[in-house]
Amino acid sequence: MTEGSRALRYIMPGVLCAAEVLLLCWIVLPVATECVVWEVTSDAGIGLLLFSIITTGAGGFLLGAIHHVLYWKCPWYSHVDLQRLLLSLRGSRRLFLSDASGCKLAKKPLTREEAWSVATVIWHQRVSPQLKGADARLASLVDLMHSLGSMCVAAVAAPLLSLMILCCHVSLDFSCEPIVRFIVAVGVSGLILVVFRCGYRHLVNSTQGVIEGVLHDVLSVVPAHTWLSRNSI
Repeated sequence: MTEGSRALRYIMPGVLCAAEVLLLCWIVLPVATECVVWEVTSDAGIGLLLFSIITTGAGGFLLGAIHHVLYWKCPWYSHVDLQRLLLSLRGSRRLFLSDASGCKLAKKPLTREEAWSVATVIWHQRVSPQLKGADARLASLVDLMHSLGSMCVAAVAAPLLSLMILCCHVSLDFSCEPIVRFIVAVGVSGLILVVFRCGYRHLVNSTQGVIEGVLHDVLSVVPAHTWLSRNSI
């Protein structure tokens, strides 16, 4: 990942979240939102620009951290899972695992984190020196996958922040127009979430397909023998 792509990965979720909050607030309260934006930007200078960059970067980093926790700790969250792949490779004697002392490990399923660690080691030992194109492709897919994952978290956080802002500054009004505006805002936020969610799931499936296909081809020629800490089993 280049420095530019790393910066975008952490800044863009914060930018998306802030932009969606403004959009949803504008849908519900267009006049008030425009007044606030005009007051803030009328005297804008370099200070406001720097503050915006720092704020969106910090917010994007927080959203990325939430995505990371969900990715590794929540079974219902879409993720790359290489457990079946490694179990199949071990069963077909194309992959052998041992501990640091050289003793072979029992062929029981690895955890998802252990499977990812083993696959990463094999990838850098076998694939990177032979197939640099596949290495670059995978790095690009993983980077984009996690970026979209952070965008999904932002798409969930933005409606919640918008609702908090509206509840703090708006009194309840059950007339027709506010209700319609609120329904439209809910629909827009749902549509944004669906778009990013579908894109994220597609990239998860694509990333898993690339890893499985390449490792199957590479290990079908020469089996791999690597070690894994017994404490992590």
